[in-house]
Amino acid sequence: QDAKFWPKLFSNVPGSGLTDDGFRDVYQSFSFKSSSPSHSFVKDLIGELGTSSNVVIAGHSLGAALATLLALDLSFHSSLLPTVYTIASPRVGDLIFHRFYNQGIGASYRVVNPNDWVPKLPPPGLYEHVGQKLQLNPATDLKNTPACNHHLSTYLHLLAAAIGIPSQFPIQNDCIQADRLVSANPND
Repeated sequence: QDAKFWPKLFSNVPGSGLTDDGFRDVYQSFSFKSSSPSHSFVKDLIGELGTSSNVVIAGHSLGAALATLLALDLSFHSSLLPTVYTIASPRVGDLIFHRFYNQGIGASYRVVNPNDWVPKLPPPGLYEHVGQKLQLNPATDLKNTPACNHHLSTYLHLLAAAIGIPSQFPIQNDCIQADRLVSANPND
């Protein structure tokens, strides 16, 4: 589903433009397995949350794309105004979606490692990013590989470094550059 980039209407929110069909298909597969087939996932969720809930939605990578769709769907169908944090999010929708989302979701933050390739997909033009971009500073001791640059633990480390506590969220050992590894055994 991640690799399907055909634009399709996001029918959950009329007038919201086109979205990546792979992300949309995954999102529309969500269900609480309601006994009534007329209930949508978001309506069931609203029923579970109540109208005065404080909602924070977060996701990484594909989860970030799904968080984006959920935030718009939730805010459109209720009075709830979620705060959204996406990490390593790909582009989700077209320019109409971008405008619709940014007008409807007040607090949306998109965390990006500039060396990560996923936030660069699908290519711009067809799709646009949403929310306020928060760009992290790349780690100098990180292996510059697609997997290491995209890994959630890398993002957590870079976020922790931004607030001065990088040692509390270390980079995975297999993503540390070989010349930066410190042996746990002092006799090595």
